[in-house]
Amino acid sequence: MSSIENPWLKQLVMHEIPKVVFPSCHHLVKEILLRMVSKIMDNHVFLALIHCFICIASFDLWMSHVGYNILMVISFIDFAWQCVHIIMGLFEIQNTSGVNIVEQMKSLLGSFGLLDKVMAYVKDEGNNLASLII
Repeated sequence: MSSIENPWLKQLVMHEIPKVVFPSCHHLVKEILLRMVSKIMDNHVFLALIHCFICIASFDLWMSHVGYNILMVISFIDFAWQCVHIIMGLFEIQNTSGVNIVEQMKSLLGSFGLLDKVMAYVKDEGNNLASLII
């Protein structure tokens, strides 16, 4: 983000390629990245998940400048006996209690049609995850 707003970078690029348009950070985060994520989900993630009949969901809590996020990875073996790991994304969470995380995980997995396909969950030993029962 800071690179986009760096005046020296803008001057350098504009000197070499004057037609370049620099998006604002807001435009980059709220529009461009969301479009890119949508295309990746449609073209890669959803297509890969078609071959998922049973999987393992691993997740971890990450703290960012806006609060907490859940990083979720789905792992399964496809028809060619290849191990597939799909990073589902980083999903914002407001409350890190075990009960709330369970609801968030069920909602996320349900939105990808995976709720009834998960045979195991992998988590770390964080205090707030000790009471987690999915």
